[in-house]
Order: sequence, then structure tokens, then C-alpha cells
Amino acid sequence: MTSNPYAPPSAPVNDAQPQALSLKRPAAVDRACTLLWCSVGLSILSMVLENMVTVQPPAAMKGLLGLLLGVPITLWFTTKLKRGRNWMRVVLTTLTVLGVLMVPFMLLALRQIYVAGQGAHFAVLIVNIAMTIVRVALIVVVTILINLRAAKEWFQAMRDRGYSAA
Repeated sequence: MTSNPYAPPSAPVNDAQPQALSLKRPAAVDRACTLLWCSVGLSILSMVLENMVTVQPPAAMKGLLGLLLGVPITLWFTTKLKRGRNWMRVVLTTLTVLGVLMVPFMLLALRQIYVAGQGAHFAVLIVNIAMTIVRVALIVVVTILINLRAAKEWFQAMRDRGYSAA
């Protein structure tokens, strides 16, 4: 058979195969989990500094209760994030947005507490405000890290492969 000079050129056509997304956890997720623990560490440091200046049983109990609640919750958050649970990414993002909206009210309340009860401990007020701002900044950075493109794609891949259950 002879070739047709008017026939279009032929070329093998294959559907492009999408590249398999690695199930390796992105570094951004690991950094986010580390920063969550740094935030807990700052909370503990803030509690210790406050209790050093104001030795009052209610303040110590409040700090202890915060510690007993904060550490297990952070452990739960980081465990679920490291396992690729997309729902935890959404929960943490939502809580961060709500928390950032509450920051002005928290700072105002903190100021009122110190002005009303402990005007002599102005340095503690400044340290607590500074630590609150740093902790909020850490949580905002955590939220940005878990919502980066690579992290979102990894969370999505984990969900698509059935790893999204509790």
C-alpha cells in the first residue's frame, strides 16, 4: 500500500497520566505542628510569669486548668494534622479566624483585669499582652502553613485515599 501525500501526519496519542501525589507529609504541616507546640510553650511561660508575680490560688488554678486542657487539645490537633485529616485543617482554620476576631476583646479584658486588681504589676500586663500577640501570630502562621497549596493537595490526597476517618 502506498502512502497518501494528503493524509495528516500521524503520531501516537496517549492520554497524559497525572503524576501520583506523594503521600509524604509536606514540611509545612510539620512546621505548623511544631509552631502549635511553641504556642503552648509560650502559654506555659506566661502562666509561670504571672504566678511568680501574683501568688493567688485562683490564678494558679486557672493556669493549671488551662494547661490541663491546652496540652491534650494541642496533642489532638497535631496528631490529626500529621495524619492528614482535612477536617482538622478546616476546624483549625475556622477556630483561628474566630480567635483573631476575638483578640481585641481579649487584650481589652486583660488590661481591665490588671487595672482593676493589680495596678502595681504593669510589667506583667505588658509581658502578657506581648505574649498574647506572639501566640496569635504563631497560630496565624500555622493556619497559613496548613493552607499552602502543597499542604492542601496532600490533605486532599489523604482524604481521597480514604485516610480521612477520625
